[in-house]
Amino acid sequence: MHGLPKVHKEGIPMRPITSRIGSFHLRLAKILSKPLSNTLGSISGAHLRNSTDLIERLKTIDFTDKILFSYNVTALFTNVSVKGALEAVKNVVANIDDGSLPVPKTDYIKLISMCIKFWSFTFNNNEYISNLGVSLWEVRSRQS
Repeated sequence: MHGLPKVHKEGIPMRPITSRIGSFHLRLAKILSKPLSNTLGSISGAHLRNSTDLIERLKTIDFTDKILFSYNVTALFTNVSVKGALEAVKNVVANIDDGSLPVPKTDYIKLISMCIKFWSFTFNNNEYISNLGVSLWEVRSRQS
């Protein structure tokens, strides 16, 4: 774990950054995300798959008398609502063919829920778990 200073806030608090590489969260999430990834772009016409998709879309726009500019993102999904994320997944999964999922739909939703709700790491003999969203933490003393 390391800290990322929030230089734009008074007192410069630290945002905890943890690595999930090798964790069961990451391995399970990779398997579960494949069917959801296949639906990207079909849910909303505003979704961009990647920078190539953006370039292709820009080619179809007439920029005569228009100015193109971009913004820097300062806060992207800093607090994802667990309830909202699970509802979005349920809505998408309802339209996915059963054969496209690694397990039956009800089990798939339960596994997704587990990945979202049980987001933890251990540091200095303290276990940190998500309590408000996938990026907000509370500390619980580790039981010996």
